[in-house]
Amino acid sequence: MLSFVATMNSGFSRYWSTVKIDANEEMGTKIHNAMKDAIEEYIKENNGAVPKRVIVFRDGVSRFALKNVKSSEIKGIRLAFEEIAAKHGTTP
Repeated sequence: MLSFVATMNSGFSRYWSTVKIDANEEMGTKIHNAMKDAIEEYIKENNGAVPKRVIVFRDGVSRFALKNVKSSEIKGIRLAFEEIAAKHGTTP
């Protein structure tokens, strides 16, 4: 399960959220889809502007799971940035 929240404005007062429950989907894929959806929503809410910064806070990672986070989840986030950049003609 993945719970994901993103701010939609510079005042941190408007939010978008989603929950991904599919047990058969890898966490990296869930994060990729959530990040991509969040950025698309940000672009829609901000008249086509892409976010200048993205800060990711990942809770609940044991030291034993760090390798998986690095190989799967970070890869999913980077892929989301690359796909958004290609679609909107920006730099990831």
